[in-house]
Amino acid sequence: MEKKTNSALVAYARRALREGWVYWYGTTGRPCTESLLKRKRAQYPAHYGSARTAAYRRHIAEKRYCADCINLVKGYMWLDEATGKQGYAINGCPDTNADGMFARAAQKGSIETMPDVPGLIVRFSGHGRTGTRCQACLTARRRRRRKACWGAAYCGAAVGARM
Repeated sequence: MEKKTNSALVAYARRALREGWVYWYGTTGRPCTESLLKRKRAQYPAHYGSARTAAYRRHIAEKRYCADCINLVKGYMWLDEATGKQGYAINGCPDTNADGMFARAAQKGSIETMPDVPGLIVRFSGHGRTGTRCQACLTARRRRRRKACWGAAYCGAAVGARM
């Protein structure tokens, strides 16, 4: 199992930001392609309706990468840094949703108790149908904008904040 760290997760998230990755529901940091769009449209028809097709095709033409919020974290966890390829449900990180990630967190608490450590996962209530929204904090300083809770050692794997 490859050792993953909070600081490497932050670097991965910053790379996604710098490269202009786009939001596609259910994706983990892979290139936007017609075949991926076709698979995701079949898997999540409510999220891949015709109203968004033009934007998805533009992302494909621009050769962008895509991920959703919690799947950005899974994409990092599943990345084999030696080869640059993503596996599936590896490095101790199962394929689970934001609620599952939070449930597996070894350390967690209310936003008021969150340590000032970049790379922790913040979970917001009330995000669409899933009921949660997770993000990797690039800096913990922005954390108090909304009611939220946090978790470390996400996936129950070897990622964790050095406290």
